[in-house]
Amino acid sequence: MRSLAEFDAFFAATIAPRLRELESLRRMGLVKAVLASAGIVALCLFVLFFIAGDGILEWLFFLFVGGCGAIAFAVSYCLAEYKAAFKDGAIRPIVRFYDEQCAYSPDGFISESEFRACGLFPRAPDRYRGDDLIEGQLGQTAFRCSEIHAEYKTEFEIGNYTRTSWHTIFRGVFFIADFNKDFHGQTYVFPDRAE
Repeated sequence: MRSLAEFDAFFAATIAPRLRELESLRRMGLVKAVLASAGIVALCLFVLFFIAGDGILEWLFFLFVGGCGAIAFAVSYCLAEYKAAFKDGAIRPIVRFYDEQCAYSPDGFISESEFRACGLFPRAPDRYRGDDLIEGQLGQTAFRCSEIHAEYKTEFEIGNYTRTSWHTIFRGVFFIADFNKDFHGQTYVFPDRAE
């Protein structure tokens, strides 16, 4: 296992210069996102003032919802190149620093079926996503971990509309480890806090 001093030296020599290079890519992505968002807002205002006419309230609702969705997509699209470059230029080398044999998949994640099989969560997710899968072995212990965001939804009626709300079941790093031991029963480890 590498020491903290070794990591500090590695970070200063390898990761810090890459982060400085990535900063210009991040800034360019933010500029593109701001310009795209301003363009979407301008288009919505144009439609609202010059096309909407008498049905301005209906147009206002649809333009607001559509505009917010379009801005979210534009921001995500504009920052996608930076996100990919960051994972390849910073995360991958850090994983390799700790263990050359570890496999890193930026878009991979622990499957929903494995997440459900753990038995930690009483409710099954309705929406499940993740990224940053790391697979490796520490001594005799094989492990896998990834970022996971699992949510369930609730729906209720308000007048003629159905409202959907999403609630987080789990959001964080999810670990699976094979301890090469036989257990007769289940063992759960929870944080020491009252909830």
